[in-house]
Amino acid sequence: MDRETFERLKARAAGFARTSLTYLEYEHAAQYRVAADSDVLIALRGFNPEAGMDELHWAANGAGTLIAEIERSSAKTLVSFVPEAWKPLFDARGFAEYGVLREYWINELGEPARPLHACAPIGAEDCAAAAAVTAACRDQSREFHGETPEWVALWLAGEDPDARAAGARDCAVLACREGNEIVGVACALYGDGSPKGAVLWLRELAVTPARQGRGYGKALALCALGYGRERGGRRAFLMADERNGDAISLYRAAGFAPGADEPQIDMIYEPGARTSRRV
Repeated sequence: MDRETFERLKARAAGFARTSLTYLEYEHAAQYRVAADSDVLIALRGFNPEAGMDELHWAANGAGTLIAEIERSSAKTLVSFVPEAWKPLFDARGFAEYGVLREYWINELGEPARPLHACAPIGAEDCAAAAAVTAACRDQSREFHGETPEWVALWLAGEDPDARAAGARDCAVLACREGNEIVGVACALYGDGSPKGAVLWLRELAVTPARQGRGYGKALALCALGYGRERGGRRAFLMADERNGDAISLYRAAGFAPGADEPQIDMIYEPGARTSRRV
């Protein structure tokens, strides 16, 4: 799919009742194909290498139209941003939860507590080591797949598509070190033009499994908050899966609280799990 087609469909998707295309960037869907383009449904289908399965991005006015399109396929399929009101219908058809991601915020970024461990930004020479930490934590939480050295390098350069779309600046990966081993969190600031002030964005917080439980996760979160505050950040944001209780406890201890917006519900369709119920 070419960029022009993608941008046209993304713009048109905004006119539907619900869509998963709002935060989708072209780079993530360039290899996808247009499966449906009508007045009642837009559907883009392709293979998501991180999830290891097909993915369908969509815009629709009702759950029935979307479910019918998904069930036309014989492939296991990830469907993101399922509205809360539609989830019971997906459940009834045998769809399974892939993740339920909720926003967490600090609305006034004050002086963070002193971290137990010191952290500092990494350089390009540490991209592979930082990526290895995230890869070691793959699937410790739903939807946490880890990252590649190439992604870490793009993030540091401010060239990650999601960071670029958000107008992010000061993209960094902070690391605590124990000997030659690093643990890290990617962070950046965005929203400089917002009346509420710039936002520190935390993502990919990971601690090598053998080093977990030693305070590194909290230290990384606190150091990231300090990094943001020093660069003009007034708020902080991250997303966490609702089943990741340990991480949520850590984030709450650092001052984060759940946002009021509807969570991001991602679901999986498996043809063998299909039920006889009708939508």
